[in-house]
Amino acid sequence: MKKVIVVMLAFLALACGSGKDKSAKAPLFTILKQAGTGGAQIEFYEIITDGKEFELLKNDPELKRKINKSNIDQSTFVVLSAGEKPSGGYGITVVDVKESEKEVEVYVKKTEPSANAYLTMAITYPICIVQINSKKPLVFKDVE
Repeated sequence: MKKVIVVMLAFLALACGSGKDKSAKAPLFTILKQAGTGGAQIEFYEIITDGKEFELLKNDPELKRKINKSNIDQSTFVVLSAGEKPSGGYGITVVDVKESEKEVEVYVKKTEPSANAYLTMAITYPICIVQINSKKPLVFKDVE
């Protein structure tokens, strides 16, 4: 009798298993790459719209395993470059993304080293590459 109860409890536990929630929605944005170097000499925000630009992203060793060809139809990719900086400690990132009926607001934060920080004394080029799971027009907003 005890075996029957144990088997029934085991079956019940497996039947009510913690399967994936199929209704779960993908996050609105994902930071694919963030680094203190790898950006450009000038500050810019570039929305990847062209297939050739997308291929350049896919050729990056860090990004090739994170994105695939079908992503270009469903997502927007953005490259943020903070420009040339005189030392380490600088950065650029997306802190939030909010979607409305008409557009997507992308909140960008630029960071600088504190006055008493120990820094790498080398020219750096901070970069951030973001995947936004929407095809609506983007509006960039700087935050402090």
